[in-house]
Amino acid sequence: DWSRLNSTFQAISGYYTQNDPETSGVLPEKITQALVAPRFLQVWGVSPALGRDFTPEEQKFGGPNAVLISDSFWRRRFHSDRAAVGKTLHLGKTSFHIVGVMPASFLFPDHDVELWSPVPTDAPYAQDRQSTWYTAVGRLKPGVTLSQAQADIATVQAQLGKQFPKTDADLSISVQS
Repeated sequence: DWSRLNSTFQAISGYYTQNDPETSGVLPEKITQALVAPRFLQVWGVSPALGRDFTPEEQKFGGPNAVLISDSFWRRRFHSDRAAVGKTLHLGKTSFHIVGVMPASFLFPDHDVELWSPVPTDAPYAQDRQSTWYTAVGRLKPGVTLSQAQADIATVQAQLGKQFPKTDADLSISVQS
């Protein structure tokens, strides 16, 4: 809703992290994975160093499972082999196809994250307004100040609070650089 209703951001996305066992290597390994909302790479202004971004099909519930891997994971697990793109990783009981490798310069806030995969926003669990597990990130439109963005998104959230009082009335947003 924030992405759809605001007027000061080019895009808003979000993420949450979790630890998963990765079992496709010689030994199982605990991996920190970021599950990301649509427009994630657009918001960060970054493209994979190898491979591609997620396709619309990969961002739909029941679609193919895809993952982007960190440069450090690519170097450690795949010895910098470009053929890693297209290989499969096993996280828990789910298989994911590697679609890209993030650049070494990508400074994600949680430096432990080694995998990024899309969260289908049309999934039943993603429709629950009480589930507020995302950390939201956004990219401002050119010329927009932080105070303008704060006022705009606060207005959006106030409207959502009236529309969904049970879940949204007590939520607030703080815009930070």
